[in-house]
Amino acid sequence: MKKFCLIALFFLCLSGGLVLAANKTADDPAGFIFGVRPMGMGNAFSALADDINALFVNPAGLASLNHVQATSFSGKFLNEVNYFSFAAAFPTLRGTFGVGYIGSDFGFTAFDTYVSGGQITTSTEAVSFSDNDSTWLLSYSTAFNKTFSFGAALKLFTKKLATTTAAGRELDLGILFKPRPNFSAGLTAKNLLPEGMGGKLEWSGGTIEDLPTLFKGGISLKIIGHDGFYKRGNEKLLFNIDADYYPNLSNVPLAFHTGLEWSPLRFLDLRLGFDQSSLTAGIGLKRGKFRFDYTYNQFASFPDAGNNFFAINYGLFEEEDYEAQEAKLAQEKKEREARELAEKERKEKENRLREQQRELERAQREIRAKEAREAKLRQEAESKKLEEEKKKQDQEKSLKEREERSIKQREEGERAAKNREQFFKGIGGAFGAMGQGIGSVFGNAGQGIGSAFGAAGNNVGKAWNDLLAERPREKEKEKEKEKKTEKVKEAPEKVEPPLPPQQEVVEIQQSFEELQKVFSGEKPLSELGRIAPQIATSFLVLALKLIIFPIVLLVIFVLFKEWDRRTQ
Repeated sequence: MKKFCLIALFFLCLSGGLVLAANKTADDPAGFIFGVRPMGMGNAFSALADDINALFVNPAGLASLNHVQATSFSGKFLNEVNYFSFAAAFPTLRGTFGVGYIGSDFGFTAFDTYVSGGQITTSTEAVSFSDNDSTWLLSYSTAFNKTFSFGAALKLFTKKLATTTAAGRELDLGILFKPRPNFSAGLTAKNLLPEGMGGKLEWSGGTIEDLPTLFKGGISLKIIGHDGFYKRGNEKLLFNIDADYYPNLSNVPLAFHTGLEWSPLRFLDLRLGFDQSSLTAGIGLKRGKFRFDYTYNQFASFPDAGNNFFAINYGLFEEEDYEAQEAKLAQEKKEREARELAEKERKEKENRLREQQRELERAQREIRAKEAREAKLRQEAESKKLEEEKKKQDQEKSLKEREERSIKQREEGERAAKNREQFFKGIGGAFGAMGQGIGSVFGNAGQGIGSAFGAAGNNVGKAWNDLLAERPREKEKEKEKEKKTEKVKEAPEKVEPPLPPQQEVVEIQQSFEELQKVFSGEKPLSELGRIAPQIATSFLVLALKLIIFPIVLLVIFVLFKEWDRRTQ
């Protein structure tokens, strides 16, 4: 923001200074003074500006000062005009502040002359004339970086001419650009303050005069010296060139200035310059923190008038031996490299520590993740184990319940089978008794029929017992077949030799034999539907014939009633 404001001020004042004023133009009271050292180089100093004299030429150069500097000079111009000045600069952390003063005086006494009656007559009374100028400079300079700096100087004028006085103020702005140690460029714009802001010289009689705007720019080259194009011991050679341009004075041509400063020894400076139409020469002697400067300036238009200027400077060039300076720079470089190496090692150590910390954190995260996975696996294993135990308990419980149900069903089945077996044994016994009764009536034929009825009753009981108990037919079929075969074999032994039965008895006996084959498994159970009606019909006919039909019905009724009771 500060940089922007200063540059904006520079261009604002530059644009204001270029406006052509309608007032008269006066000479700049500080326009002749550039410092003794700059005058020794033909006033070519705007791009060098490396000491306190920058206050008078280019205030931007004050930013390069690193300690307090001061100067004072005096001299006489054309053996008539006396000049005196002093200046000081104070570097701070917020920029460099400077203050300066320039004073000049000129006066003489003469007799007034006038023409009377065609003759020139001189008065007997002397007339005195004087011209006194005083200029105060207040400056500020700052460096934006190592290559670019900016400066400004406010000038306050007072002028006295005989009995008339004048006062005014103006502003100088300067910039300095130094991209390399052996090259720099500078530009100064003098008297840029617009009239509306006080940039004028106002006389006590009401007359207003403007001060001429001047653009002064140039370049500086360090040809020989430390950080120069060439290096040769402690020797130093500088070359400067400047150009002056007055934009508001069309009758004043472009002026050039060139100068050299050669330092063959550390304490000696020799200067030579060309200031438009005059030659300049100077010398500088250095001792500790002090330097003495002298410049001689001879104008071509006034060859008999010598212009001598002297200056004493303090704190300007606290020079050291270049070898010592190089050793110091080498030591600083070595220390800087050591610091950089230490900083690099420190950063590498920090990086290693950070990497180790990251590795440790990564390992801890992996351990925590592994522990979490293991805990999860253990939890899952425990959950699975609990589930398996629960499942096993459920299975054992279910198995136990099934076993209990099976035992209960088996016991119930056994009880039911026992009841059915007893019931059907009763039926068999009843059929046997009925057969015996029939046998007693019909003899051996009836006995055979009774035996058949008994065997049939036993077979019917066992068959129904097996069917209702849900026993596998395939496994029990062989056993039942063998048992029925044995019983059938036993039955004929009792009735042999048979008596010739009647037709109905023969039919009943054949039907019972077929019924025996059904219950023994030799014929399918579906044959029972065909045999049962035959048996019933034969019994019905026989009972009708024997007049025992009511008795048979009663027995059957009683038997089925008992079977119904027991099965319930």
